[in-house]
Amino acid sequence: MKLRQKDLANLRAAIDLIGQGATKVEFSSIDPPMILTHKEHFGEIEAINVITPEQVYNDERYAHLKSSINRFLRKNPFENNVFIMMRFYDDIDIFKNIEKEIKDTLSENGLVGHLAKDRRYKRDMLDNIKVYMASCRYGIAVFEMIRDTDFNPNISIEFGYMEAWGRNVLLLKEQNLPNLHTDIVGELYEEFNQDRLSTIRSCIRRWIRDLGHTS
Repeated sequence: MKLRQKDLANLRAAIDLIGQGATKVEFSSIDPPMILTHKEHFGEIEAINVITPEQVYNDERYAHLKSSINRFLRKNPFENNVFIMMRFYDDIDIFKNIEKEIKDTLSENGLVGHLAKDRRYKRDMLDNIKVYMASCRYGIAVFEMIRDTDFNPNISIEFGYMEAWGRNVLLLKEQNLPNLHTDIVGELYEEFNQDRLSTIRSCIRRWIRDLGHTS
């Protein structure tokens, strides 16, 4: 699936329609299509259909990922997996600490965090990321300017895939980042402080509570 810039704009427009009172909006400009509805439990918009790992690899475009996805899922059940989308630098401690804070908090709540660097399932980098995205029921995207001041488009692209596949994604924005990129302006996010990484823990706990996930 190729998620284009205009797809994200159309998705935001569909969400706006629901916010104005529509009960259901079909969003068909992507393949596979999805339907948006209002989630009464906590007033957010969600995709009704979660595209399962099996549905992903049964699509001929992703058939080459089947064995890798199944290998991933043998050790990691789909419903417990969280794909973490963030920059990472091995030589900078703050990124290691952010990863640890996220993974530890997820683990305390019966979830398992995964970064695409953790294990190589496919030689091609994008295919490897797709294996992770297909195999994870949830996602966490981290937006920051800790080392680089430029926008990282990869995280927005991965977020777009996850949203289109019906994954529930937590957006974490570091408080020194003025705004989210235009692709995701209007999305709800939680804010953390790089000098107090315990704030990440609080954000994730609130998100898990709203998911209704039980370990």
